[in-house]
Amino acid sequence: GGYSTYKSYNSVRLKGTDLWHSSLVRFFTPVTEQEQKFEVVFSTSGREINYLFLNGKRKGQYIGIEKGKTYRAINQEKKFADSSKIRLYLEPLIHYFQWPYKLYESPILLYVGEEIIANETYHLLFASSRGVAASVEHDQYVIYINQKTHYVDYLDFTLRSLFESYKGTLHFRVLMYVLGLMVPFFIGVSDEVEYKDYVHEFYFSEIQFISKGP
Repeated sequence: GGYSTYKSYNSVRLKGTDLWHSSLVRFFTPVTEQEQKFEVVFSTSGREINYLFLNGKRKGQYIGIEKGKTYRAINQEKKFADSSKIRLYLEPLIHYFQWPYKLYESPILLYVGEEIIANETYHLLFASSRGVAASVEHDQYVIYINQKTHYVDYLDFTLRSLFESYKGTLHFRVLMYVLGLMVPFFIGVSDEVEYKDYVHEFYFSEIQFISKGP
């Protein structure tokens, strides 16, 4: 939980490293480095995001989404042009971080049983924005809640708005409290929950929540 606390902030600032293990998948993103260092700020509503490259070929350059449009920026001068690569990379980054809070307010939230993974027992919740049946019109999720800690350790997802077959599993690790919210300082992306070979991994060195103005 914690979505009400999450929404009480205006934006989130993350600083970290995106470590890639799949050059093929990375090719469909704007990331040029296998070990991409970055700083990103996005709104808690998920509509605006600004991403700064901290190393590599694009060091000092920005990419982002503003008012639904993608842009690139050098020396703070934004050039808007629709880019599927930017959208395919930045929109999931926002989702990956906020889903553990936001999905608890899904219109459809069902308890679907228990599962044991790596000797840990999990409660499984099914979440959907519209229906239970699989459909290209909406996404479905399975949230894995550790019965001992009550934290979200895994999350199965689809992102059909970006790509019809876009699906995977998130692995949340190194959980710590930041301003009243339990947040992951590691997010791994894999094909399935028990598949430990990550496509890429996010390591956050700094997480900051920025309050709304007066």
